[in-house]
Amino acid sequence: MTVPTLTVLAAGLLLAPAAGEGKKADGDPLRGNWAVVSMEQDGKKVIPEGMKLTLTFKEGAYTYPSAGGFTKSQEGTYKLHPAKDPKALDIIPTDGPYKGKTFPGIYDLRGDTLKACFDSAGKGRPTEFSAGPGSGRVVVIYKRQAKE
Repeated sequence: MTVPTLTVLAAGLLLAPAAGEGKKADGDPLRGNWAVVSMEQDGKKVIPEGMKLTLTFKEGAYTYPSAGGFTKSQEGTYKLHPAKDPKALDIIPTDGPYKGKTFPGIYDLRGDTLKACFDSAGKGRPTEFSAGPGSGRVVVIYKRQAKE
């Protein structure tokens, strides 16, 4: 998998509850716009210095716009499993080369900070938030932006 593809997957992966799961009275707790603060894959930082990456979650789907030639846009769906420990999620791209493939991950949402870790190498759902060399994992930290 290429770095831009991993970036798109990490962004989409992280974030949004399926209908009926993980919802607050006012709607989806992940709904809105998120900015990527940091991203690490296999022990290396993935985002070029100064690159701004964003995600939008709305109505059970995510949208990841292209970012200056670094990544292509991507759309997909997600499912949250908040009862698991750590909380789990699955992202499923609906376009591109990984269309229909499920990427398992874990997440932690605290205030306006979302931390997620997912498997990009087919090794299974991570059990901790780490992406050391050879792990095949990506860890992304997001910060909530202005609400919709």
